Formats: sequence, C-alpha cells, structure tokens
Amino acid sequence: MAKISEFVMRVGLSLLLLLYLAAPSLAQNSSKEAEIENFFDGFLSAQLLSYRIPGAALAIVHGGEILHCKGYGLANIRTGQPIRARKTLFRIASVSKPIVYTATMQLVEEGSLSLHGDVNDYLKSFKIPKPFGKAVTLAHLMTHTPGFEDTYFRKWSQKMKRFPTLREYLSQNRPACIRPPGETYGYSNYGASLAGYLIERATNTTYETYLEKNIFKPLGMKNTTARQPLPKKFKKHMAVSYRNGRPIGFELILDSPAGAISSTAEDMAKFMIAHLGWGPKRGQPILSEESFNAMHERQFAHHKMLDGHTFGFVHEVINGERVISHSGAMVAFRTRIILLPDLELGLFVAYTSGRGSEAGRQLKGVFLDRCLPKKEPPETKQFIRSAKAQEGLAGWYRKTRYSHTSAAKVAGLLGATLPLSLDGSNLSFLHSRWRPIAPDVYEEITRHEHPRRLAFKRKPRSKPKFVYVGMKAYERVEWYERPTVQWAIFILCQLIFVSYMAKSLWRLLRKRRERRSPFLPKRDFWHQITLLTTSLLNSSLAAALCLLLLSSFNNPVRVFYGLPWWVVIPSAATYLSALLAPLALLTSWSTWKKRHHSLLDTCHDYTVVLAAFTFVLWLHHWNLLGYKY
Repeated sequence: MAKISEFVMRVGLSLLLLLYLAAPSLAQNSSKEAEIENFFDGFLSAQLLSYRIPGAALAIVHGGEILHCKGYGLANIRTGQPIRARKTLFRIASVSKPIVYTATMQLVEEGSLSLHGDVNDYLKSFKIPKPFGKAVTLAHLMTHTPGFEDTYFRKWSQKMKRFPTLREYLSQNRPACIRPPGETYGYSNYGASLAGYLIERATNTTYETYLEKNIFKPLGMKNTTARQPLPKKFKKHMAVSYRNGRPIGFELILDSPAGAISSTAEDMAKFMIAHLGWGPKRGQPILSEESFNAMHERQFAHHKMLDGHTFGFVHEVINGERVISHSGAMVAFRTRIILLPDLELGLFVAYTSGRGSEAGRQLKGVFLDRCLPKKEPPETKQFIRSAKAQEGLAGWYRKTRYSHTSAAKVAGLLGATLPLSLDGSNLSFLHSRWRPIAPDVYEEITRHEHPRRLAFKRKPRSKPKFVYVGMKAYERVEWYERPTVQWAIFILCQLIFVSYMAKSLWRLLRKRRERRSPFLPKRDFWHQITLLTTSLLNSSLAAALCLLLLSSFNNPVRVFYGLPWWVVIPSAATYLSALLAPLALLTSWSTWKKRHHSLLDTCHDYTVVLAAFTFVLWLHHWNLLGYKY
C-alpha cells in the first residue's frame, strides 16, 4: 500500500508540474502573489508526502520584495510543532559559505584582506605549505581551487566536553596540497573555514561576532546565528531533522564557517534581497556594487563552454540566462539557494530530511523552467567525432574531492572512481550518455531539461588528465588504481589466507593420524604458527573493512563523527600485519632449507607469504596501514 500511495503522489506531483509549466512566466507576473502561493502550497505539500519529508520552508523574492515565504509540515513530529517561515530555524549547512564569503568581501573592500595575496601573510600559529611553489590566496578559497585534498573524519559531533576554537581545528587538521592552486576545482570545506579564520585574524574578533555585527544586524536577520551550541533563545524554534524516521540531535560542526549557520526562510529572503541589489531599506548596503558583481560573475571555469564558480556561488548559464546557486547538506538537513541576478529573482528552500536533496533538485528545475522558458536553439549540423579524435578518452576517472593522505581514500573503491567508455562518437559516463558538440566537448543526451556539459583538456594525441562535468572535475587514474583491479587483488589475497587457514584446520583434524606415521617428517611449529597468525590477522582486518564499507551504505556520514572501535583496533593491528609478513618469509626460507615440506606445501607457503606482502602494500596504497584518520 505504501508503494502504491507513493506512486500516486508522484503522478499527482508530475501533473502539478505540467499545470505549472503551462502557466505564464513568473518573471512576467510577479504581482500574482496569490497564484504563486497557491501553486507552491500544493507543490511543497506534494513533495513532503511523495518524499516522506517531515517539514520544509520556502522563500521567493523578486525586485526587493518577498513574494512568498511559508513553512510546510512539522518542525517536531513528537510535539506536533508546525514550521513557521519567520520563526523556525534550519541548519543551512554549506549555504553558510556565501554568507561567510560576503563577509570576507567586506574586508577586501576596506583593505583588511587581499583577494590575491598569500593567505600565510595573515597566519601566525600555522602556515599553509607551498609544495608547488605557488601561494594559496583568498580568491582560491572562494572558488574552491586552493588544491587541497578533502578529508571527512571527525568534522561533526553532538557531544563534546570542549569545543575547539577555529584556530585549533585548522592547525590540527591541515589537508595536504595535492594540486597547484588555481588550476583545478576541488570542493573544500577546509578552504571555507580558513576564509572564516581570515576574518578573525583581520578583525581580532570571532567570525560569529563579525557576522552578527556586519551581516545579520544590518540586514535585519534577527533569527540567524552562527554560534554553536545554539543560543538558548533559538533552541525552542529549532527544527528537528530526521534520518530514516529517527530524529537527529543538534550537530556541532568543527569546521564551522563551512556550514554552521542556523537561519529561517524569512532571514534568508533578506540575504537574497541584499544580493539582488536592493539591500536594507535604511542604511548603507552591506557591499558595493562592484563587490556584488564579483560574487555574481564567473571567476573560474575549466572550459569556456562549462559552468564555473563565482566568489561564493556555482555559476551556470541556463536558457541563455545567468544563474548562481549553492546547496547545503548535513545528516538530515538539505538546503538550496538560487539567484537570478539579471531578473532580480531568488529562491531559498530548506528540508528536514536527507530526501531533500532529490526534492531540492526537482524544485530547482521547476523554478528555472518557470522563470527561464526554454528557447529553441538554432538548427545546427550534428558534430561528428572520428574514432581517432577520441583516442585516449576512455578510462577510469576519480572525483577531485578526494582524500590522498587519510583512510578516506578507500572511497575510491565505493563509487568515487567511475568508468568512461566510448559508444561510437558518443560517450558514456556518470550513468549518462553524451554527444559531441565541439572538439573534446560533449552535451548530455539522457537529461533533456538543462543538460550538463562535459569537456576534456589535453594535448593533441595524448590522454587527458582530467574530465570536467559542469563545475566538477574528475582525474584520470592508472590501470592499477581501477576498482576492478584493486578488488581483484583484495579478494585473491583473502582466498589465499582462507586456504591456509583451511589447510591448518585439516591438519589439526588429522593430527593424531600423522603422529602414528613414522614416515611423515616433523612439521616446523613456529613456521606454521606464523603463517596461520598472518592469515587470521589479515582476514580479520579484511572483515572489519568490509563491515565498515557495508555500514557506510546505510549511514554514509558515520565517518564525519569518527570511526567505531571495531575499526580503530584493527587499524592499529595493521602494523602487526606489516611485521608478520617478513617474519613469515624468514620462517618459510628456514623450513625450505631444512626440506621439512613437500614441494606443493612449500609453494603454498610462499604463496601465503606473497599474499601477505601484497596485502600490506594494498593497505598502504589505501592509507589503511596504521591509524590515518
């Protein structure tokens, strides 16, 4: 019955979309507030039922006015408290970043910070290394191009005896610089937090206090805060988020400028109005027109035909119009902000469930289709790519939002590394098909509305190092890093370890019979114990790893809080595995010299030794050798 009900709701939602898209443009009929409210009342209510989301809040602004601002569903299922757009707070997650970057642009205006100066000029207790001889700048941080790896461990918490300062967190959790700054996009929460810390260094106050005085107060955002834990006056108005039907407590974000702000739909409407050029009704605007333009214009892109990034927002061109946006995600809060600066339109939405990611994408599509009616492109001849021109494109590619030095690198075995294959002149990548529209540039065929674009950057007749999809970048991996090869190595090693454990069990069961035979030589006890211990330990490590990977499918954000004991203990035991491998080689050599084993047994023993060394190298490759969390 539940599946039938959900199917009915989705059909109803689709019909509602068709009716909406058939209506006149929102941009041309902004005075019809009642019509807008009636549609979104039905649309959001249908979304909550269809995606089983407890609550949501929506704000739409146009021309300096709030067209629609309303809450839907419940802020707390247990108490029945409804969501009120003007009072109910949501964790806006990464939508915090445009607010923090707006504050940094204020300091750039007054000369306290430099967009293109070395960030190390503002740091004292720690420094950002320069392995490529190029300094990281504030502009790099605001466009996610500092070249940092991304780490996932211990970013969130719900219970802490002492909350670390921003300086302490940043100095103790510095990521490795894996690419030259300014060359490749790689989403970085650390970079956003570092920008927040630069505010503190430039103003000699906390970034939370600076936001309150220079962003929230001037814009009248009375129900917005970046403080953690939540101040007492806001606690009763905080929405409860849910994952799999269970409430999630208030999450403490250690890299706080990257996503710690809590706000209401009405306050976010005020922030959007300011960015659309209207600002507060009284007093000075929070930024100059020049600074706002810098935050709205494309500052970085991998290719001129692809989406880019501004100082704070993702930059897209949809149906010929500029669209800037940002999304946010926590364990169970999902938020999205969309601005159309040229049309003075903006939308903010927040959901209290992880299913809000799907709902938010759907809402974005409807909003943009409504505001930016699709224009029929001029007829063009089909662009055909020869097989020779596409040589070297196929392969495996990995997301650049990736950890190179921590155990989070193992995500490369779980979908972070994906195949790209050729299909005639088309490509298959990211579960979509792409057709060529220019040399080394492709457009999505699978998605008809707002199709994405894909591009390669390479030298003639060479394999590309990266493939770019919209704003995101994927780096090419070598053949031995492909998940199929790595899983084959892992499984083969475990089969060898299991075979030795099975042989040892068979020997144990036949031990009495062997003792009665005067013709069988005496086995080397310590040699057998070493190989058996090596096999048991490595199989246990593999089992713990598989258990962690399986649990991550049900709870992929587990690593943000830290790892369970049943992973931490085996991680320390990997050092013992590294010591046992050479010991097993020594005992095998000694036994072979004394001719205690048959040729078949000797070959099997050396196979176990080889598997032990291979598994240690495998653990090292994925940063699983030792406690790298």
